[in-house]
Amino acid sequence: MDLLRALSSLNLDIQRKTLDIVLELVTHQNVNEVVQTLKKEVVKKQSGELEKNGDYRQMILRAIHTCAVRFPEVASTVVHLLMEFLGDTNVASALYVAFFVRDIIETNSKQNNKGTDLHLDRTI
Repeated sequence: MDLLRALSSLNLDIQRKTLDIVLELVTHQNVNEVVQTLKKEVVKKQSGELEKNGDYRQMILRAIHTCAVRFPEVASTVVHLLMEFLGDTNVASALYVAFFVRDIIETNSKQNNKGTDLHLDRTI
């Protein structure tokens, strides 16, 4: 999706509106591409400690969560990456990831059988 290039803007409002538009346009055909791009964005901003980066990471995490809830087949591709954010210095992001993982485990029993419990045991 070409719209995702607007995420490179430094303006949080543009990034937020871009994510809102992209989430409205996500379909089964393009969900994997969208999630891959969002995963790259969250990893790219993981190293920065600026407050803007924390807000942006949280927006990206919410977008990934929305995609995973709407399209459960992508949940297994993002859970392990997002588990790394449980120890994030941005408490809001870490808390959101904890809620996200709990939500995915509760709503998607297949994911529960794929080793998330084992990964959670190692993390905790």
